[in-house]
This record gives sequence, C-alpha cells and structure tokens, in this order.
Amino acid sequence: MKYTTALVALAVSLGVPTMSLANVNYACGALNGIEFTATYFDEEDVVGVDARNQANGQVTRAVLNPAVSGSGSRFFDPSTGLDFVEHQGQAFLTTASGAQFTCVVTSIDEPGGSQAGGGYDPQVGPFPGFSFGGNLRGGPGTNFADVGSTFEGQPITLVTDTGIFFNGYSWWAVQLQNGQDAYQWGGLLCAPGLQLAGIFNEGC
Repeated sequence: MKYTTALVALAVSLGVPTMSLANVNYACGALNGIEFTATYFDEEDVVGVDARNQANGQVTRAVLNPAVSGSGSRFFDPSTGLDFVEHQGQAFLTTASGAQFTCVVTSIDEPGGSQAGGGYDPQVGPFPGFSFGGNLRGGPGTNFADVGSTFEGQPITLVTDTGIFFNGYSWWAVQLQNGQDAYQWGGLLCAPGLQLAGIFNEGC
C-alpha cells in the first residue's frame, strides 16, 4: 500500500525534483519530554517512528507496518500502539494513550546508496541482533530485488557491513535463522550490547 503519488506532490510543493520513489521525513511534535519524528521508507513501505527523550537524548525506534484502512495510508505497530496515517497530503501520528500529532514534512530523500568514505572500516561478524521489520534485498540497496521480509523483533545474524550507506546507515549482509542469506538496511537493524557503526543501535 504505497502512496507514491502523494509523495510526488509533496516533492513538487517543496521544490525538489520529482521522483518515483522517495523517503519522507516528518517532525511530529513533543509530549511529556518525548520528541517524535517519523520517516516513511517508500521502497520498504514501512514507517519508522523515533521517540527521543529530550532530557538525555535516548532514542527508541518503532517500525510501523501497513494496516488496513478505509482511505489514505495507515501504518501501525501493535507492540507500541503507535498509529501513523497519511491522507490527502496530511500526516498524523497517534500514540497508544490517544495523543495525536500533526506531522510536518521536513525533507524528502531519494533512495540510493553511497560508498563509505576513507577512514571507515566495515565490520565483519557474525554478530547477534534483531530486525525491526522490513524488506530483505538480494544486494546492498533498494535497487536490488526484494527477497523476503522480517517481522519486528525477529532474531537475525549480522554477517558483514557492506560499507554502502543510505540515510546515515549502512547495508548489512544478514542471515536468518532458517539459513537464508540476504541484505537489510542498518536503519532497521539492532545489536543489543554491541557498539556497531552503521546500524540503528539506540534503545534496543
């Protein structure tokens, strides 16, 4: 359930080049010292919501998957109760307690990858970790074929950091418990207790 047409309209309204795929970043406001931001990953068709504690900077991430909706695009995470809806160019985030935020687009990024610059030393595992959910790829980038998906909290082995970055995180070669080898973007990966560069490693 994608809303590429709405993304293209947003891109035009912001004066950026029209693109068929885009990641949209939102600022959604704060409540009780917790600041919420969201990113719609168009190619993965998930919404990542980050809750940042304004006092200590700690970030907790939830990945919301598509949910059935009468109109617009709705994404939901049953473990946190977070609900994100985009409808007619407007976006809203609702918490489990019922607090609702209007989310404002802050930037639109075109998917793609870039090789890490000099001085970056890709890490070689294997490292135990888990996925926040999302698509698995046949190679390190959204231009590679979709070869499956993971669910939130699924155990996964981080095999090798490819050194190919997108939106601040690198693509990793991973292995599932059933032995399947694939690639997943580091923004959807976590390795508790390990300080690994290139993955989202806060609050996990």
